[in-house]
Amino acid sequence: MASFLIDMPIPEIRIIKDTLLSIYLDTNVLIELSRYEKGCCTNEHIDKIGALHSTLQTLMQEKRIFCVLGNQLEEMGTSRAREDARNFLYRFTNKELKTPSQIKNIQLKSGYRAFAENEPVSVFRASDIAKKTICVSNSSIEVHAVPMYSVEQIEKFKQDKKILATTLNDVKSNGKIAKNYDDQLGLELKADFQVFLHNLEHYADSQDDYMNMLDALATVYRRVGMDPYNASHSDIIKAVDSHNHFLLSSYHHKLPYVWICSALFAHIMQRQNTIRPSDNLDITWASAYLPFVDYAVTDTVFCNLLNQSGLAESYGTKVYCFKTLNSLLQSLRGIT
Repeated sequence: MASFLIDMPIPEIRIIKDTLLSIYLDTNVLIELSRYEKGCCTNEHIDKIGALHSTLQTLMQEKRIFCVLGNQLEEMGTSRAREDARNFLYRFTNKELKTPSQIKNIQLKSGYRAFAENEPVSVFRASDIAKKTICVSNSSIEVHAVPMYSVEQIEKFKQDKKILATTLNDVKSNGKIAKNYDDQLGLELKADFQVFLHNLEHYADSQDDYMNMLDALATVYRRVGMDPYNASHSDIIKAVDSHNHFLLSSYHHKLPYVWICSALFAHIMQRQNTIRPSDNLDITWASAYLPFVDYAVTDTVFCNLLNQSGLAESYGTKVYCFKTLNSLLQSLRGIT
């Protein structure tokens, strides 16, 4: 596959955020805000949580900030005990974003087009990842939340998180990681290519592998705009080669979703801490939404990672946790 690794220009990535400020609140933050509203918050930062609740409500009602709804529902949907939090989330947020997988696909499609046409600049707009159904004052939203998943789906979701964390921890404990962060980042950036290659090479191993291979090829055909039923064998081979070339190019690696996801996985693989099942969800929301929001509030460990890695700063996003809510409140109160 070395033949794909040819010199290409590194495209410039431009992120255009909304003119109105936006904030992403991680699931745990939303749950604490919900508990505060119901009078059952026992968090040690209760005063700051109450101040955040009041400040955001005012700013949202005056349409000076969006509180965005992203993939928090996925995590809440796996616990029927969190129905109160889901109801709160629907009432409290006033802008709904597309799912992380949708956002990644949008960027991959745009990235491939830029790659095929050798465009020097790729532009990604926050307006392109917003759903058109909810973009109004929170006071006019009334949605009744229902459990999102069946019991079987809930158990599979939890099991998948555990399996991923266990697999990554096993890799670390067996020493199968790169010698340093830069080498690890290189491995992570090629993950999409490795997955695609695996699907092609192992399609006959099982029915699941065969279905994954069909899905992978269907993605290629859509991306290159080709009808496989009316294409010659050589045309199909050429399309697959072009797709592989893209997956190994800077046009793919510099996509915001791919870059953030790869950088964060590289960091957690290199650090000493044990990987948690929740790490994948944290990385998913950051990969999808971090470049497009102005503020984000998450747990302390992930907040530190986003700030210390330089990822938050590189996309002009300010990230906070419960311990630094005073700084966030000071910034929010300065919004005019």
